[in-house]
Amino acid sequence: MHMERRRVGWMIPALALGLIGVSLYGFQEHRLQSASLANLELSYQSAFHSMTYDIDELQDALGNALIPKSSSAMIGQLHIAAKDAATAEAYASRLPVTLTQNSHLQRFLGSVTQQTERLANAHTNGTAFSQKDRMEISMLYDQATQVERATRKAQSEMMVHSSPMIHVTSAFAEPVFGVTKSVQDQFANIAKAVPAIGTGDESTALHSKSNQHVHPHNKAIYDSSVSPSTAKAYARFVLGVNRQAKTSVENLGPGYGVNGYLVKVTQPSHSLPSYVAVKKSDGAILWMAREGENSSSHEKLTLMEGAKVAQRFIQNQHINNCVFISSVAYDEVGTYTFAPIHDGVRMLTEPVLAKVSLDSGIVTHYDATKLLTAPPVHIALQNLLTEKQVMSELQPQYHISSVYLAMVESASHQPLLVYDMMGYSNKNEVHVDIDAHTGQVIAIHKLTKYEIASSH
Repeated sequence: MHMERRRVGWMIPALALGLIGVSLYGFQEHRLQSASLANLELSYQSAFHSMTYDIDELQDALGNALIPKSSSAMIGQLHIAAKDAATAEAYASRLPVTLTQNSHLQRFLGSVTQQTERLANAHTNGTAFSQKDRMEISMLYDQATQVERATRKAQSEMMVHSSPMIHVTSAFAEPVFGVTKSVQDQFANIAKAVPAIGTGDESTALHSKSNQHVHPHNKAIYDSSVSPSTAKAYARFVLGVNRQAKTSVENLGPGYGVNGYLVKVTQPSHSLPSYVAVKKSDGAILWMAREGENSSSHEKLTLMEGAKVAQRFIQNQHINNCVFISSVAYDEVGTYTFAPIHDGVRMLTEPVLAKVSLDSGIVTHYDATKLLTAPPVHIALQNLLTEKQVMSELQPQYHISSVYLAMVESASHQPLLVYDMMGYSNKNEVHVDIDAHTGQVIAIHKLTKYEIASSH
């Protein structure tokens, strides 16, 4: 199994700004009342371009699988194809539901993940691929080629014409966002290239499994069940505003996956409202977003100083056992990723995210949704192999600089306990994941200059 790994260097600005936007505003429905148009647009554009990139990689891997005679070489390429299909499906799930449902992209990509993994696993005992197997791979390659051409064409059209993906359909009361006609037409063309996969929606099945893992809940830190008025008070508190701020509250939509309140806070001194999502069961803050914060007079923060601000904010939400993972700065904003630690294991599957304005020193966005809504751990967090044992799987020329136990997710959406290693090989910084139970090398990933900078 191969763990999902992004190639981020090709699209630094969009990902830097869109990383938390995707998580904060990623409701699985097209009527989103909690986000500004600009943030939603950036999130959707980032997800679409990333999906298109991974579909391109998927098509390449399937084509490569048809080249070698060796079963082991073919298996390697099929695993890569499965990883790319699963990654593309994950990005497709972040697009407006009206687009992905009508185009059946998620269904297709989920099916490709299953078929490529099945073909690879059927030959792990060394048996040769039959002519029928190769014909099936060839068929998948042809299908992926059609989809890749259609998505690339849609991408080109959208970039040439600067086509936005969403627009405001109502200016009264709360804004209601809809998908633009031009983008609907582009996805209608994509749908023509997507092959029929049957009546069942495989993507739904895959995503229902993807959350069946790994994170213990923090103990309830507020009331056993909060009222709308209490949710308003929590929202004002986390934003640091007084009772004079105007607040309104409504239920989170069913697409969010958890019972909660969406609190809108409007201040006379701010041109844009702030939003806070509050969990109904215990009052925990799921996420927060505020725009239009004025710069203060103090000296601008460095990226690492911003990380300390973000960590203090997270601790104030009663989330104490988190470790800093990575950061990136863009347009005077620091974007930070933290991982909770449970029994000495870094839970990379449930990150806590934050954005800090380096000008004002204020946390503008925060998202702990994955941490606060994940079910209990369903796999053993105790490693069966020692560091020394797993290191024997690597060449001595690979010089390890750091190693820790981490929970990650495979391309087939299964939780894996791994030794997460950073090291150097031939003057390149390389990231390696090794299954802590079996010793199998899960992923080898050469870091780009951008990734090296963001992880230190």
